[in-house]
Amino acid sequence: MLGFLLATSCNKVNNDHHIVLLLKKEVSRNIGGKIELGKLINFKWDKLLILPPYTNINRIEKTHNISLKPIKHSRIDIREDINQIVFFEDNKIIKMIEFPRSSGDFENAHQSELFTRANANFKIFATNPPQTTPNSKPWIILKKISVNFIDG
Repeated sequence: MLGFLLATSCNKVNNDHHIVLLLKKEVSRNIGGKIELGKLINFKWDKLLILPPYTNINRIEKTHNISLKPIKHSRIDIREDINQIVFFEDNKIIKMIEFPRSSGDFENAHQSELFTRANANFKIFATNPPQTTPNSKPWIILKKISVNFIDG
């Protein structure tokens, strides 16, 4: 498998709470619909990576031939409450969010896929039969629409 090298700076990239709130709002109001992250997230980015709970960062770095050093402090390797979404521009990590799974869980995120801006599209649905989060909200799943993701 051919990878691509994403050069990153050594600076720490922290959670962008504004984007988390925006995504939470859009997911909750579009259940049964879809969300296109390339259109919703309006700063400049060209790729994103979704990291599920307990992700082995070293394995992802090797699989995709990338450096995730600027986000290692978030400890996704020991967290179960979030999916981490990492945004890249010109092969550099520019932003990341810690998206609570209770607000929307990415189906098959365990694959740690890289998406382009054009194919970061997800169908939003509530589980059937209904499951609930600890705060009694319905469990929401985001399922990728496009199968044309960037494969390391």
